[in-house]
Amino acid sequence: MIKRYILILGCLLTCFVSSNASIIRDTIIARRVFQNICADSSGCIISIKNEGDTLSVFKVQSDHFFKAKGYMLNDIYNMQIDHPNEPLERLAWMYVIDKINYCRPFSEEGWMHYPELMVNSLGNGLCDDMATLLSFIWKDLMFESRIWTIEGHVVPEVYVKGKWHMYDPSYQVYYLNKDNKVASVEEIAKDTTLMNRKVYASNVAFHPKALSSSKALKNMYATTEDNFINEGYNNRMNPIDIRFYLPKKSSMTFPIRFPEYFWPYKGADFPEYTFAEIKVADSSECSIKVPLVLHNIKGKGKVSINDSIFTIGSEEIGTYIKNTKSYIEKVTFVGNHSGVRLHYFVNERLSSTIDELVIKGTNIKDIAVEWIPKGKLPTTTVVDIDSILEYNNQLYLSCKTKVDKLLKNPDTGDMESLTREIIVSIIQCDKHISPSQKQQRIDKIEAQLDYIHEQLGDNFDNFFKNRLSPGIIIVVMAYLENLDRKTLKELMMK
Repeated sequence: MIKRYILILGCLLTCFVSSNASIIRDTIIARRVFQNICADSSGCIISIKNEGDTLSVFKVQSDHFFKAKGYMLNDIYNMQIDHPNEPLERLAWMYVIDKINYCRPFSEEGWMHYPELMVNSLGNGLCDDMATLLSFIWKDLMFESRIWTIEGHVVPEVYVKGKWHMYDPSYQVYYLNKDNKVASVEEIAKDTTLMNRKVYASNVAFHPKALSSSKALKNMYATTEDNFINEGYNNRMNPIDIRFYLPKKSSMTFPIRFPEYFWPYKGADFPEYTFAEIKVADSSECSIKVPLVLHNIKGKGKVSINDSIFTIGSEEIGTYIKNTKSYIEKVTFVGNHSGVRLHYFVNERLSSTIDELVIKGTNIKDIAVEWIPKGKLPTTTVVDIDSILEYNNQLYLSCKTKVDKLLKNPDTGDMESLTREIIVSIIQCDKHISPSQKQQRIDKIEAQLDYIHEQLGDNFDNFFKNRLSPGIIIVVMAYLENLDRKTLKELMMK
């Protein structure tokens, strides 16, 4: 334990002294309340402008955003104040669940798993991304860790007090063995009844709860011939520079949402990603370097990225950014340019509630920080997806006996008909809508099922065979009724 506290202290000293001691001379503390705008920080976006004629280099920090790795580890230790009975390795699991949204990632490359990029910037990931992030954090906390691939799922383990413990961050669950200790992957594989002894994270969302209870997941653990420790997830890049290099007359604004990165749900939208936008002064010979993940560049001109020259707005640069095998740390402008905007990912969960920013660096006397009401910008209605799932769950509970009977004795030769019958039964239990409204829901879902059957073909029955559980049916209903076909196809094909 003493070793770990020394590690944290060393990381913090490194952030303030070792690497950047020569440039830390000035400090700006900006608070929303000083500007007397927005009822709360969620109603604002933040603008950081370099109004001077020289390059500004600085770090940006808030209570929970733009943090260096040492501060992240310190935050995990500080969680013991509110959770005194939880061991450190479990606090790290809780931290990842709190910071990362279970959603499709921007890239499949390993560099995105670096903690500062994953937590501060991307904020999204699937099971392998969340497992790798948690494994890296455990190792930074001086634990031994490894990662398992179990057919269609990826989970991490941590070695504590002489045994392996599996904590699943994407499904927000861990399981207890018969000694009431956290079970390992091998223990679960030998006895999948341990999955009935599940412990969820507090405030677990409906979606992961449904997936963690499925027969499909039990089968993944039980089929041990394709379970293996995946060493491919152990590779991590060197620490990144967490300073922002903002050229003269340039600005950074965040968090910003773009319509093309929303999932349409019941006529409203769910923000899949949010961004920081950097605007660069025209014809300025400069480089942009920020500790975030680049998504795109718009405007006119040419840039150099990793020693290659690209035309802004070309298909070539879009493909390169999406598929790059290494983190894009710097973008350098080549020759004249105009109307340039760079978009970087920022974590939606962390960037939308900032009341204070501390800026430390050089040449920051001309830095201006402003909270701007979102009312001045285009707005989008956002819906709470879990409320849709919970509504469908209440419908299921109202006709539980009938649905459970169908699930108990399924005709495994015709999973499509069974799926339709169960969904129709649940909708018919809705006492809050008229018969014609029920039929409209049924017609829409059945049309979507026809589409999915057409896409999956003979694999339709296999897809649903081990996935039919109340929770999975409720999730499928929400997808079928509320997602557009393009998004639905992407989900079903994964």
